[in-house]
Parts: sequence; structure tokens; C-alpha cells
Amino acid sequence: MSLPEFERRSSPARAREGRLRILRKIFVVEFVEAVIAAVIVAACLRLFVVSVYRIPSESMMPTLVPGDFIVVWKTSYGLKLPGFDRRFAMREPERGDVVVFQLEDDGALYVKRVAAVSGDRIEIRNGELLVNDIRTAVPLGASGDSEFSEETNGKITYRVMRRNSSEEADFLAPQIVSPGEVFLLGDLRSESTDSRQWGAISTSLIVGRAALIAASIEIQGAPIPPPGVLKTSRLSRTFQIIE
Repeated sequence: MSLPEFERRSSPARAREGRLRILRKIFVVEFVEAVIAAVIVAACLRLFVVSVYRIPSESMMPTLVPGDFIVVWKTSYGLKLPGFDRRFAMREPERGDVVVFQLEDDGALYVKRVAAVSGDRIEIRNGELLVNDIRTAVPLGASGDSEFSEETNGKITYRVMRRNSSEEADFLAPQIVSPGEVFLLGDLRSESTDSRQWGAISTSLIVGRAALIAASIEIQGAPIPPPGVLKTSRLSRTFQIIE
């Protein structure tokens, strides 16, 4: 076979190989661009829209237990941008909301329930929460060392508990929540550090609203929920709405 004839026959193969190289380059470039875009979108979502946090303590039992991973919507009370002190499209927290927040002198994150909002009169009398002189609790009975109640506060009904062995005071003198603030309580009323110690906090310190339990994992060394808290298995808590 002469050289010109060989070149004529091999030129289509070289052309195909050239096209394949170009397609591979295009694919690599588009793949890298897609990965970068996905990372940017994920970072923006985590920064501005939604985050996942792990519950480390018992203070929100029976609603949340150690090992729960909760999804928090950061836009529930408006969009907060870096460098701005106020939120855009602001919506005020409501009684019964479970919120994640920071304290002014502490960078740690906490989760508690909104017991009273601006202008509310809050009081705890003999272990019972009163908001605007309205009783919120209905006793549900005891299990082991714990007593359970069902509270209806605002639009939400939820369970709270108290350990009989605790020496925590079960009263709070009446007080009015100042404008722009919320009064927060843990659902484990006998062993929660909350607004009873700190006082009401500014709504600007709220990171977002806890919306659902993404997963619940038993963590070695973490406190084991007492009888009456886990009604079902941890697996069944997956994607459970937080109320």
C-alpha cells in the first residue's frame, strides 16, 4: 500500500479521534463547572437558607432527644445577609416555635421553644406555664421519675416534661416581654437553662426555626432518654415534623 493511500484511509480515524478529544475536554470542563456551581449553591443554601444541627443535650426532651439531627430554616423569620443587622421580609417568631439561636456573649448555638413574645405576660405557677393569664398545660401522667404534660401555646400543641428528682424551682414571677424580644423555655422544664436564667432575648439573635428531624442516632456517651420519651424507635423519628 502506497503512503498516500494509507494516509487517505487513516485520516477518518484521526478525525474521529480528534473529535473524541474535543468532546472529552468539553465534558471535563462542563463537569468541573457543574461541581463548582453545586458547591456554590450548597454553600449559599447553608449560609442563608437551611442548616442541619445535632442535639447534644436533654433540655428539649421529649420533643428532641440527644442524637437528633434537626433541619433549621434560616429564612423562617426573614433573610439575614452578612453585614446587615436587620432581616429582610421580617416575620416575628410565634409562641410554640422551636428556634435555634445564639446569645450575645456566646458563639454557641442553642435550641429552645418560644414561650412568650413581645407584649406577652408570662408566669410559671406551681410548674404550670401561664401566658397572658391563660393556663397552657394539661397533665398526661407520669412515667418512671418523669411527669408529662401537654401544652397548647399559640397555634401549637406539644409535650413537656419534668423530673420529680430535680430541685429546680417550678415558679417564675410574672413579667412582660419587652418589644423585639422573646422568652424561651426548654421542654424539659426541670433541667433546662433558658430565659428563666438569661431573661428574654432579642429576636435578632435567632438563627432560624427548627422544622424537622432529619435523623436520630444513638451516640455513645450521650444521655439515654428516660421511659416515656421515645414512643417508638429512633428510625421512626426520621423526617418527623417538629411541633
